[in-house]
Amino acid sequence: MKLLILLNFISISCLAQINGIYVSDAGNFNKPPWHVLRYYEDGSESQIYINEFLNWPQDILFLEGDQEVMISNLGSGCINIYDINNGRFLREFACGIGGPTRMAVGPDGFLYVLQWTGPGKVLRYDYEGRLIDEFTSIPVPQAIGIAWDDEDNLYVSSYSQDKVYKFDTAGTFLHNFIDSNLAGPTNIWFDEDGDLLVSDYDGTAVKRFDEDGVYLGDFLEGLSKSEGYLQLENGDYLIGNGATSSIRRFSADGTPLGDFNLEGNVELFNPNAIAIREEYNHNMLYDQSTGQLFVAYSMPDLKELHILGPLSNQVESLTLHNSAGEVLWQKDFSPSVEINELPAGTYYITCKLESGNTSTYRFTRTNPNPYQR
Repeated sequence: MKLLILLNFISISCLAQINGIYVSDAGNFNKPPWHVLRYYEDGSESQIYINEFLNWPQDILFLEGDQEVMISNLGSGCINIYDINNGRFLREFACGIGGPTRMAVGPDGFLYVLQWTGPGKVLRYDYEGRLIDEFTSIPVPQAIGIAWDDEDNLYVSSYSQDKVYKFDTAGTFLHNFIDSNLAGPTNIWFDEDGDLLVSDYDGTAVKRFDEDGVYLGDFLEGLSKSEGYLQLENGDYLIGNGATSSIRRFSADGTPLGDFNLEGNVELFNPNAIAIREEYNHNMLYDQSTGQLFVAYSMPDLKELHILGPLSNQVESLTLHNSAGEVLWQKDFSPSVEINELPAGTYYITCKLESGNTSTYRFTRTNPNPYQR
């Protein structure tokens, strides 16, 4: 029997120094597909940058000194590390987290991680993945936005509580900095005037609050299900807009400039993080079959999938979804999976490791032609 390996080629070519815009796509939230996409700064030429070991991906953090990038995954409870240049999965950074959402480097140089579920306190890690402590004195339910002021006080938004919490430099809770005029706050950040800007997911705007938490009005308007933000060098804002599966662009004064992601690109479902990276001339080609976990299929009968790679011996269970995200079956791991009973269509198979980490692979079954990744 001949094995034809499913290949995932990610090719990015740059002719000069250029900024790459990276977007975490939460897909159907707790159901695939999930991606991290890369765009040119004008919104064109989108490519799939990462699509392995993702499960409801949340945040993107580049570690230029190590040539690595971190991605937090709410669904698996893991933060994973990838090669910064080609998006190849390298290793787990930390697992067993209660739905990690935002990650940020704090004033003390440690990595701060917010939790969506579980105990809910803000976690602090060193860069070897060792947990330093639960930094905050109280939990923040469904924490999803993080920022520091000029005095290094910590601010964390709670989606479910419609609040922004304030903590001192030791992590002691001070008070609810904002407890009104919000409906599901996500990202928060301070502008150059010291005002706190809050992306209101269930509202229709990015809202502005002064240094005392007093509501000053809507700043970026016409949004719905907003999550993920970036301010470009020229002052423009990019804001993820889940209701339209797009990224909206605004000038520095809040004037709408239309959609950032252009038509004809890789489909975007639910943007929830946006990051930028300065890049140079390079050509990249990533063959997933050299990765730590990959899926192959049998030719010519197309009756089986084969789970291969160094990490395959750590796979605990398999879950199959259809293109609508519905679970068709879940079973204990087997290195070979029969698929001859599946009708033609697109499917996703998720491999769950003993650590809780997961990786999802897409395949399309056609009749009678071979299917391709």
